Amino acid sequence: MIWQKGTANAGYQNAIPVVWGDQILVNGTNLQIFDLNTGEIRKTVRCAQDADRFLRSRRLTIAGSSTPIVAGDHAFFGHDDTSIRAVNRGGDVVWEHRLGTPVKTAPAVTGDKLFVHDYAGNLWCFASMADEKEVRMPSRGICAHRGASETHPENTLSALREAIRLGAQMIEFDVALTKDGQLVLMHDDTIDRTTNGKGAVANWTLCELKKLDAGTWKNAKFKSERIPTLDEALAIMPANIWLNVHLKGDVELAEKVTKRIAANKRLHQSFLACGIKAAKAAKRVDGRIKICNMERQGNSLPYVKETIEMKADFIQLYKGKSVDPAHTKLLKQHGIRVNFCCAKEADVVRRLFEVGAEFPLVDRLEPMLKVADEMGIERLKPVYHSSAKRSISHADKD
Repeated sequence: MIWQKGTANAGYQNAIPVVWGDQILVNGTNLQIFDLNTGEIRKTVRCAQDADRFLRSRRLTIAGSSTPIVAGDHAFFGHDDTSIRAVNRGGDVVWEHRLGTPVKTAPAVTGDKLFVHDYAGNLWCFASMADEKEVRMPSRGICAHRGASETHPENTLSALREAIRLGAQMIEFDVALTKDGQLVLMHDDTIDRTTNGKGAVANWTLCELKKLDAGTWKNAKFKSERIPTLDEALAIMPANIWLNVHLKGDVELAEKVTKRIAANKRLHQSFLACGIKAAKAAKRVDGRIKICNMERQGNSLPYVKETIEMKADFIQLYKGKSVDPAHTKLLKQHGIRVNFCCAKEADVVRRLFEVGAEFPLVDRLEPMLKVADEMGIERLKPVYHSSAKRSISHADKD
């Protein structure tokens, strides 16, 4: 025997393993991608764990039973969570469609058409990837903390635009609820520090907040800045930048933000940085929403294990000047991307990359992007959906 690896799919092995170049795909509770020669897990593609009425009536656990089909640079697979997905060779999900019923048999691909037979007896035909421009998400890079916050007023459109212009691979911003239930970008509980107003965000309506100056506190040249809404922030984003959406609230906020992310077709690139209650609420709204576990946040093995247990998509290790490489290795084996908050020095950022952290959050954006340059991490070249509002065309780079 050369190697043996557990797949956590005991009892549901009816999906046939598929060889794809130097790796092998195994579809079960999640899709796992193994190195063909060593058996090491290269990527775990996490699927939603919310069962529909078919599953609740027939079994206690979810296990994807559709054999993956490889077609060119993509592999297609169905799952009991009722979705059909396409992944690229790196294991990134580049296309997804929720059917509403489990997918039990292997999809078929011919020419530019994809055929799927679901558990309810429906045959679906899609235009394969012909009408879907693949979006390749960064595997690692620099996260702009509240946008380019060292040089621009945090959580404003100018800070977000500057982060995109400089080539940040991820942007973090904070979302809060107004008095009238609207979603705005704001970190603090109050507006005192970053506007010319005073009091709690929750005591102001959106109309009232829009009249405030959200830029002069940083520099007089930003006097025209206003507090942006979540929709305004999403509208200027490229399709290939990670969006680290930090929730400054709980259940109601999570539900509303998830709905807007889905409505703006940003599920593939957005994740909610939140606690368990908010995460569960978001998942009830849309099981496809990605989660970064912020419950009992720290830089420790218990936090790592809790993140794995809750099947989060991201972790945000917190405090210190490095992380344990054994922790980052364990997280990656479970398909969890690794953020770190926060880093101010070039040597710290360099060390974080070396030990397996993938996205350090930084305020000093441009100097830290130069560190990433030195390590061979390519700056983001923005890709926009055809329907996107191109209000930052100057952000394109040669």
